Amino acid sequence: MFIITCLVNDETQPGSGLRAEHGLSFFIQTDEKRLLFDTGPNGRVLLYNATKLGLDLRGVSDAVLSHSHPDHTGGLRTALSLARGCKLFAHPAIFQERFRRRRWWRPKYVGLPLSQREIEECAELKLSSQPVEVAPQVWTTGEVAPRPAAEGRSARHLIHTPRGWAPDPYADDMALVFDTSRGLVVVLGCGHAGLLNTLACARRTFGGRIQAVLGGAHLLDLGEEEIDHIISILREGYGSPRLYLNHCTGDRALSLLSQAFPDQTVPYLAGTSIEFLDDRRE
Repeated sequence: MFIITCLVNDETQPGSGLRAEHGLSFFIQTDEKRLLFDTGPNGRVLLYNATKLGLDLRGVSDAVLSHSHPDHTGGLRTALSLARGCKLFAHPAIFQERFRRRRWWRPKYVGLPLSQREIEECAELKLSSQPVEVAPQVWTTGEVAPRPAAEGRSARHLIHTPRGWAPDPYADDMALVFDTSRGLVVVLGCGHAGLLNTLACARRTFGGRIQAVLGGAHLLDLGEEEIDHIISILREGYGSPRLYLNHCTGDRALSLLSQAFPDQTVPYLAGTSIEFLDDRRE
């Protein structure tokens, strides 16, 4: 059994008393471990919501970062101070300096808030561009490649190279995959590598059908024709998996997905827990 609780998100369950923030964090409970996937943008909100939900961050043995942007890593210092000594999994490019364009001002730094040295003082850092097993049947995708389909890209995201500013390649973007007997569960952070590219990577690596997709899919900047293409592939190529999308997916994309898959698209607000069964664990 796997239980995935949305700990931080842009919206919360009505009446939950939780705090909403633009960002994402999931608390994951397996039979063996307690995991954290991303930390949201703010340690205070991360800790407040976890406490409100009765989830003890001190019991986290392993944490995973989907990518370095601060709406997913801003709570990292708080998380590591509580889950001291945990293993922290990320792509090697997580330490690439990243920036966000701000009209006439110099681009703002939006990379990882802690240095490698600071992280290694309180966690066991595990960097890999290849899939890594974080817990029994829970894996990182590793680097999502190739990327023939649309990426979750923003023209505002930049890196600095010897030749000047360049688009962020999002090399560090990766997802989690739960390899269950009932199919794969793919958990996205922001989906900068592209929703379809990430799903193809998961199926190619782990095989089997994809039963559900969770998290932020970054469909904000895609046109309606591109979203229609995604809908077509989800229906014809993946058999219409259940969709628990939130954060940066975008209202228009969520509306179109809900119209296309009315019985499969479910709001995934902070405070919501989703349970996935595995017949091998019964």
